[in-house]
Amino acid sequence: DLKVLFILPQKSVEYENVKLACRNISGVKAIIADNPGATSEGKNSVRIDGVNVLDILNHDKLVLTKDMAAKIEEVLG
Repeated sequence: DLKVLFILPQKSVEYENVKLACRNISGVKAIIADNPGATSEGKNSVRIDGVNVLDILNHDKLVLTKDMAAKIEEVLG
């Protein structure tokens, strides 16, 4: 079975709905990556929330924007 990971760029009502909808599809996982204020580095800092190498390697396909790809490359190197 094909496993797909959606990496959504920011927390919003629309992306929350996409994340919830993905739960209804077998083999699909969605992560909201941009989570402002979720680190101890400062109130307005941004981190990649929940995206890790294991998630990326365990999925056959990634669906994300160019900006998210650049951010993941920056954070995970």
